[in-house]
Amino acid sequence: MWEKELLWKCNTISTFDTTKTVVSKLNGLISPFSIYLDGEIGGGKTTVCKSIGKFYGFSKIISSSFSKVSYHQNSNKKDLIHCDFYNVVNQSEFFYNEVFNNITSYSIFLSEWSSFIYELNMKQFYMKIINTGNFNRNISFYILHSTQ
Repeated sequence: MWEKELLWKCNTISTFDTTKTVVSKLNGLISPFSIYLDGEIGGGKTTVCKSIGKFYGFSKIISSSFSKVSYHQNSNKKDLIHCDFYNVVNQSEFFYNEVFNNITSYSIFLSEWSSFIYELNMKQFYMKIINTGNFNRNISFYILHSTQ
């Protein structure tokens, strides 16, 4: 089980505002870490993932919904793993067979549509994105604490 502790909450008024706000708020995060993004279709999860990736030096992040998972490495030897579990039937099996062994002590793991929070040896976060219309968003960011 996981307990969420709210770290920050904000409202944004455009896609540009969303990306700039999220990047400025996450500026102090040092890998390894994971962020589980939650929100409706078209709510901005992939946009946020691309912004985080770009900030950490990964420029070619695409929507994973077509490939389920994408792996990226930058010149600083950090790696970014972006998973989109939207069309994955057995998420846990997919994660442990295809993703888990690729996570390192330099990884940034971004996960969309995950039904699970996985036991990983890194700080873990949860981001809730609510699209309130016309690219306005309410964003809440939590740190996750294992209760086990």
